[in-house]
Amino acid sequence: MPYVTDTHPLVWHFTRNKRLSTRVAGIFNTADIGQEVIYIPAIVLGELMHISEAGQVPLNFSATLTKIKSGDNFVTVPLDLSIIEAANEIRPRLEMHDRLVIATAQILSLPLITFDEMMTSARVVPVVW
Repeated sequence: MPYVTDTHPLVWHFTRNKRLSTRVAGIFNTADIGQEVIYIPAIVLGELMHISEAGQVPLNFSATLTKIKSGDNFVTVPLDLSIIEAANEIRPRLEMHDRLVIATAQILSLPLITFDEMMTSARVVPVVW
């Protein structure tokens, strides 16, 4: 089953951070060997760029982009009008980035990989952790 990922799980996967749940680590590892697809919203890549440039995560953004682009297991999802319209309808109101990530999962009809309790409690899409 394909998934959409939030920023922290993606970062934790690429940095091998132990905060990833066993289930989510398995999903990412399965994607690494080409047996699973994980969709990455454009806003997640923007957040990743920002936090890596700010030194908030031990990750080289350019190297990470190369990894993402090198295979078919990670698919980037452009931010378009349909996602913005879906985000506008999300209740309760969440932080803009979170709404765009949730809206991406909603548009694709896929579960969302996230650790974020606010996103989970919104109950807009199925969440995997």
